Amino acid sequence: MSEQEINMWIKTDTIMPNHPKTLRLAAKLGLSRRETVGLLIDFFVWTRSYAETGFLAEWTNEDICPAIGLPDINLLEILQEVGWMDRGRIKNWSVFGGSEITEKAKREPIQYKKMIEFYSIIPYGENTGEIREKNGLDKKRRDKKREDKKDTIPAGFEEWYTVYPRKQKRQEAEEAWRQLDPNAELQATMKAVIPAQIKGHEWWKDDKKQFIPLPASWIRAKRWTDQFQQVREAPKRTPRSMDDL
Repeated sequence: MSEQEINMWIKTDTIMPNHPKTLRLAAKLGLSRRETVGLLIDFFVWTRSYAETGFLAEWTNEDICPAIGLPDINLLEILQEVGWMDRGRIKNWSVFGGSEITEKAKREPIQYKKMIEFYSIIPYGENTGEIREKNGLDKKRRDKKREDKKDTIPAGFEEWYTVYPRKQKRQEAEEAWRQLDPNAELQATMKAVIPAQIKGHEWWKDDKKQFIPLPASWIRAKRWTDQFQQVREAPKRTPRSMDDL
């Protein structure tokens, strides 16, 4: 096993799984102890990749929760409350962060000290947002997210999704669209048939909405090729006499 592979290990111990702060976290999140231990390991792995100093003051719950499989919750605040974090840094991070943390400090003591000092001036709490704004951290992150999202949306998908009547499981739909990789002509066809299908299948009716396919299912099943009879309104009958009224 190479030195690089060894350095990528996340360290734990026999105390962490049953530690009171682990149990408090489990209670707060409504998870079992084992699930909470796994969640913490995921959290440590994410931190090693994106915040190797263990300071998370410039990151948000929105950044971290999806990456470790959690819904949008106040994770950082909860970790602070139960004792896993203190002033924006993971407690005992030098223990859990892996040997690379110590090795980096040995190789580049001056640079590493400066990095620690820089993140230490960003407190965790009520002033964090103000300091982020002052340093432009939030704006930079929002701009990067906006660019990343723009780059990853498949061509033509947004226009089709806008007119499709069911807005669920968008990521799956994007992936299905990406796999289909429709050309411009097919994109136009897929978009053009939606109004006719809404009318033909009576998808606007409350008792019919449950039958609208999920976007990803519609794409994978090539539902733009469906043939159906249009719903036609019954012709109005013109009364011939007073008895017909």
